[in-house]
Amino acid sequence: MGDKLPPFFRVTADDHGGIAVVVVLNAIIVTCVVSGIRALIANKQRIGFQTDDITFYIAGLFGNISAICVYHAVLSGLGKRIDAVSAENLDSFYKLIYCVHLFSILSMTFAKVSVVLLMKRITLTAERSWGIVLVSCCLWGVFSFLAFAFQCGVPDPWVYVPSQCTTRGKLQYPVIVLNIVTDVILSVGMLPTVWKLRAPLETRVTVMILFALRLL
Repeated sequence: MGDKLPPFFRVTADDHGGIAVVVVLNAIIVTCVVSGIRALIANKQRIGFQTDDITFYIAGLFGNISAICVYHAVLSGLGKRIDAVSAENLDSFYKLIYCVHLFSILSMTFAKVSVVLLMKRITLTAERSWGIVLVSCCLWGVFSFLAFAFQCGVPDPWVYVPSQCTTRGKLQYPVIVLNIVTDVILSVGMLPTVWKLRAPLETRVTVMILFALRLL
């Protein structure tokens, strides 16, 4: 047998960056596979791409960009002890993690919007409640993006040191709480709609379980 290739990243007591790389690479693969399956289903059913498909792919794009930023953040020191990271790499690390947060928020916002638009298309209705949920998701996205973008002020908003930020990092709490609230609304709010669909019981239950998984 030939010589084994060395691992791209080695997890040690002082460097756990390889774990993050494995997670983001799996996330990219899953996103690409799901996107491909969704495209095949749309093509097979000959329904074309709708607004919920477009927002879904935009969410996937931002999610993959965020994952790539995590990979480069590992190269800059993510997973290592801060005293083992050079000043140059530390600055790069802060900038990359800053981008990770912003692109992740954009990805989650478009994903939430995609779910709402999908439910509106499935139910063939423009109920006011879905409009309210859609606006709520968009408002969460705008608030969260601005909160993370400027929580530490200029000229270096990417340098996140809570003790040196005017917000002390406390803006993250409403962002997290509102994210959970919107996910709960999306997960629970659509269950009655799915239950009323004219589909086999097994199909409806499966769809309801998949949507409810957002709560995890």
